[in-house]
Amino acid sequence: MRSWLLFGFLITVFVGCKPPAPNTKPQIVTSAETTDPTDGSQTNAGDSAVDSTAKVATNITKPTATTATTKLQVISFDELNLGMPEDSKFRPMMLQVNNGRAEELNGARISIGGHMNPPDQLTGLNEFVLLKNKDCKFGPGGQADHLMRVFMKDGKTTDYTDAVIYVEGILTIKPFPEDGPSTWSIYDIEATSVSTRAPSRQR
Repeated sequence: MRSWLLFGFLITVFVGCKPPAPNTKPQIVTSAETTDPTDGSQTNAGDSAVDSTAKVATNITKPTATTATTKLQVISFDELNLGMPEDSKFRPMMLQVNNGRAEELNGARISIGGHMNPPDQLTGLNEFVLLKNKDCKFGPGGQADHLMRVFMKDGKTTDYTDAVIYVEGILTIKPFPEDGPSTWSIYDIEATSVSTRAPSRQR
């Protein structure tokens, strides 16, 4: 039965999120150092605020204490793709998809690019949701492996932009919410920096 379920996830097409419903959120661009290389309009990716009180799944490998000092890995959302359909529930066995790459990155220091989910406020953000692309959704209708919750570290803040941004920090697997019919997000990142400049892969 387990191998049958895994086969079902493996045959899921690893593509981007579906086209969104019309957006009702503000689309304000702050000063940015790069332009957005993707096409398409901004999606309404969900009105729910990021909730840092979600439970941690107990059967996922915990990061070690030394991961914060490891070499930076520049990754993409493709490496975190588990082939999850919209509004599906996360199961730990899904981490075997993609040769276990997502679980391998649990606790790693990474840099990843994406788009901000339009927040309720535009400046002084200490947390936000990073989307794989502008068509992705956080909440109902979304794919939990195509986004992550970002929590700024050490009192740092950032401002909203609709340009591509690159977030650096420690990645953890923390499904949210643990209870409920579907999972909205799987990954959290404790961010040390947010930039519109692409990182160097030599760091």
